[in-house]
Amino acid sequence: MKRNIYLIFVFLVISFIDNYASIGSIPKSKILQSFRSIREPEIDGKLDDEVWRREPDIDDFFISYSPVFGQIFPYKTRIWFTNDSHNLYFAFHCLDNEPEKIKSSIVKRDDMWKDDWIGFNIDMIGNRRFGYVLCVNPKGIQGDLYDSSATGVDFAPDYVWYSAGRVVEDGYIVEIKLPLEGFSYRSGENVEMNIIFERKIAHHSIMGSWPEVPAGQGFFAGMTKFIISELNSNLNFGAIPAITYGNIWDRESPLTWSGGNSSTNLGITTKYRVTSSIALEATINPDFSQVETDAFQILANQRYPVFYREKRQFYMETSKIFSLAGTCMTYGNLGSAVHTRKIVDPLWGAKVRGDLEALSFSVLASADDWPGRKYDKGEENPFEGKKAHFIMGRSKLGIGSDSYVGAIITNRNFAGGYNRVIGGDVYYRFGGGINFLKSNFLYTISKDENTLRKYNGSALTLSYQHSSKSFDLSLDYEYFDDDFRMDTAFVRRLGISKFRTYLDFNIYPNQEKLSWLKRMTPFVFGYYLHDITTHEDDYLLNGGVEFRLAKQGSVKVEYYTFSEYWKNIGFKGNYFNIAGEIQSANWINFYAMCRVGDSIYYDPYTPSLGEGLSLDFKVLVQPNQNLAQYFQYIYQKLDRKHDGQRLYDLNILISRTTYQINKYLFLRAIVQYDSYLETILTDGLISFTLIPGTVIHLGYGGLYENHRWHEGLWLNEGPTRKYYQKSRSVFFKVSYLFQF
Repeated sequence: MKRNIYLIFVFLVISFIDNYASIGSIPKSKILQSFRSIREPEIDGKLDDEVWRREPDIDDFFISYSPVFGQIFPYKTRIWFTNDSHNLYFAFHCLDNEPEKIKSSIVKRDDMWKDDWIGFNIDMIGNRRFGYVLCVNPKGIQGDLYDSSATGVDFAPDYVWYSAGRVVEDGYIVEIKLPLEGFSYRSGENVEMNIIFERKIAHHSIMGSWPEVPAGQGFFAGMTKFIISELNSNLNFGAIPAITYGNIWDRESPLTWSGGNSSTNLGITTKYRVTSSIALEATINPDFSQVETDAFQILANQRYPVFYREKRQFYMETSKIFSLAGTCMTYGNLGSAVHTRKIVDPLWGAKVRGDLEALSFSVLASADDWPGRKYDKGEENPFEGKKAHFIMGRSKLGIGSDSYVGAIITNRNFAGGYNRVIGGDVYYRFGGGINFLKSNFLYTISKDENTLRKYNGSALTLSYQHSSKSFDLSLDYEYFDDDFRMDTAFVRRLGISKFRTYLDFNIYPNQEKLSWLKRMTPFVFGYYLHDITTHEDDYLLNGGVEFRLAKQGSVKVEYYTFSEYWKNIGFKGNYFNIAGEIQSANWINFYAMCRVGDSIYYDPYTPSLGEGLSLDFKVLVQPNQNLAQYFQYIYQKLDRKHDGQRLYDLNILISRTTYQINKYLFLRAIVQYDSYLETILTDGLISFTLIPGTVIHLGYGGLYENHRWHEGLWLNEGPTRKYYQKSRSVFFKVSYLFQF
């Protein structure tokens, strides 16, 4: 009954805003035309090639979209573009009257977002549903993203393209070569794509685009047509063979170490492009390569599972391709419908992806050795030697400029058990492009491999969003029954119905009087959750204000009140949170956060309400364009509220030193101390990446634990403990991208 009330309420609000919202059309912009070049330009950050010795294709001022909409950039941007049958080429002259203030550094790929940069979001299929975001800083360092109209950007994928940049006396110059064989695109004559150019001026704390992004409508709505005179299909084959060697030693006693536990892994990933927009890929023995260690996350006092992003090249794009409209990693119960980290130890994988004018589809299959592994310490795995097999399918059919209906099927089989899921989703933009409806429904059929019990489950998500220059509103409803099971997904909780809402108002001060304050946004957020099994109700209400400041600064002040059930006990409390960040100079960035107030101690046996304090300080120092030193300090404590007993405290110190010799080669050292786990982690790495797929990595790691040696055993308690290096490891990886 309650669920029906929520749905009726959502649809009433949608109808109201749809009737009274201003209804308009996406502004029409100049249609861009790229003509074939006779000679390929050299990508060196200079504008001396013949193809650039002409009037620019675009010579205009960008219009801001962050932190305010509609502000004209202080300097012009000049853009040239051309193509041959296999590549797109771009040149940018980013004018700046204060070139000495341009922020630029030599960092590793995707670490340049705090710098000045220039680039574009390009939809190569022409359906305004997904695009590739390619940006470059003034030193030629690349950042690339995969963008989806329904679910936003994904930072994980890395594409093969080439760039160069240099600072000049009136700004900076960037050149880009975009080989099309690594992307999904349409071929033929007069190919219609969509594109929007983006630029950031760091010392003005402003990001903008050309054409202008309509307030509340997003980048896909702001794109203009980009017509390419001729593109060939580029039927090609690529392969990345890889060799990884690793060795691990464990300390057996204070004076002795075990023999090395070495392993050598041979793997290969292949890709064959059937057409310019349909590709087949396969992999054997994909690995993490141990280069990008999992981002640090606090594991103390967690109620829900911790999410780790995918880092294996073969699976990187999968989560966004298979994402469902209405999912939300930050606040949603279903963070991701296909979280490929659930394929823990893949033996092989295969996938096909196609993007047509109105239809896109993808199929992924893989085998996982992890569930059938041999347990440690003499425990017996009843399913030892068996493998889990996954197969997943996804399709989307366009129903407008950037709206679609979709379907998803997933299946996992293991040891006589199975989990099968079928579902659909819809993403619909209406009311002048500033209103969005997102929804998905999933039905599951499962058999438990241990109990052999068969059961079915379902889940529903319905989301409405309104976004404009003045205010933003979202209304969300989620339902997950007790028997819902999706082995490919990242799901936080079952057996719930939840209603969530968010509202903010954007206030833009007079920049002539308050140039340091760019935007002020008061907001309110809240949810109401009903547990279907226990019939208990939770709620949270959050109100605050966010200030966007000069020098890439921000301050956010919030107050929370909550009621939550845990282990059949109800807890109520309040807490206060403040966080801020500022780039006080080109060479230093500060972040600080403080939370004080009530918090639940999620102990499974003796839970309680506590009074806590959390502090988080970060500083990034870049004394020159090659060196970056990052420090982070985290402190948390929680005292039981009724008697003041200390439940836990932790101190975490992280130091990461990176020296980027050039844009291909860097050295990195990490030291991480965790007082809660009583560990010290050290990690050293030498990494060379010519292009994604062609890499050499050499690394060393050590783990120190606070133990004592007593009668032939390591003990983690007692007065005579000290930090011993309990394990150490080395690894080496080399791979090479062949393209034919």
